[in-house]
Amino acid sequence: MLSIGLVASGRAAVDYFVHRSAGCGADYYTRPGQERGRWVGSGAQAIGHNGPLRAADESVLRGLLDGVGPDGVRLVPAVLRADPRARVPAAALVAAVRAEARAAGLPVPLLLADPRLAGAFARASAGGRAHPAAASARGLRADDAAAIAAAAGLDAHRVYAAAFPDRPDLLGTALGHLAGRVDVRRAGVDLTFSAPKSVSVLMAFAGLDVADQVRAAHAAAVTGALDWLERTTAFAARGHHGDGQRAQRIATAGFVGAAFEHATSRAGDPQLHTHVVLANLLRGVDGRWSAADTKALHRHGKTAGYLYQAVLRGELTRRLGAGWDPVSRGTAEVTGVPRSLRRLFSKRAAQVEAALHANGGTGAKAAQAACLATRPAKDPTPTAEQLRARWAGEARAAGHDPDRVVAQSLDPGRAAAVSTPGSTRPSTSAPWPTGCSAPTG
Repeated sequence: MLSIGLVASGRAAVDYFVHRSAGCGADYYTRPGQERGRWVGSGAQAIGHNGPLRAADESVLRGLLDGVGPDGVRLVPAVLRADPRARVPAAALVAAVRAEARAAGLPVPLLLADPRLAGAFARASAGGRAHPAAASARGLRADDAAAIAAAAGLDAHRVYAAAFPDRPDLLGTALGHLAGRVDVRRAGVDLTFSAPKSVSVLMAFAGLDVADQVRAAHAAAVTGALDWLERTTAFAARGHHGDGQRAQRIATAGFVGAAFEHATSRAGDPQLHTHVVLANLLRGVDGRWSAADTKALHRHGKTAGYLYQAVLRGELTRRLGAGWDPVSRGTAEVTGVPRSLRRLFSKRAAQVEAALHANGGTGAKAAQAACLATRPAKDPTPTAEQLRARWAGEARAAGHDPDRVVAQSLDPGRAAAVSTPGSTRPSTSAPWPTGCSAPTG
């Protein structure tokens, strides 16, 4: 499976991916004793960055996500927009103005006596009825809110202080941000490639040498899908586009980003997945840098996810003789890993499903909201040995024999061929990746 998330612009968002300073602890993407990550993309190689992401590379990646090159030169301009903090919720003012109009026996446009203010009021009112959540987020410009209130004979500060007693100076604070401009440029995208649950379970139960083969198969599948996405979508736009006009597409050096592999979900279950964080940067063959086409990434995301799954199946069959259940929507589970065991280690999916059911939500946006609402904080990172022992214990408690699951899922001859004496025992020195999962992990 491939999920695509936009990475918000700003230093906080960059630090989220490099050090995980927001949410789940400082070691969200990096773990002691293993690679911090790996540079990915032909564009990264073109500017001299490939292989493991070293400590010294973190500032480089941070800069690239911020649109700044390794030499400190800004590669793409900031996208400045009005500060969203200069807006206030519309609903409280709309209700107060309507009440004043009823008391005066006048329609609101006549009460306001200013076509521009009447138009702003109508837009706020219509938006609140049609899309209350969106209208609440957008709100009104603070100066428009103050002007509408004054035209209706109201004190806007009192209106908002009464509606938001915990923020008595809400309007004044918003007015203070009117002159501000903020950079709304997206820092990049997070492509999360997640293995089927049965693959993650096999990696958790198999000997370390076999587990390494599973990881290698996953890494090859990620590389194959990413390379295809790069060939398909890494084009730059030149010239005016929109209003029925299409921009000229030109070739680029390719993606610039880093990949971070993890083996656990937020719920602590086995979940092999890789976050590929791509900077919103592409260097065209004309030497100019420009933003990536995120719409193209979304258009081709499903195909890339199917390609990842297909390569993964081929690699695991070639390396370990894995068999597969029927493919459904591009995904198949390894034959021999019981459904009940897969469900046992899908606690995050169960949490999201329960939230969706409780809220009556459907679709990708509802699932994403449920994922964020139910996302737990990360526990202190256990060792590889502790993880494997815990997973084996959970499986046995549910009536499953981990060794038997592996034996009935893989070709014994091929699995034995990659194993070395003692490799069936977990080791605290094994460089197991841990971290958070994609939404369905």
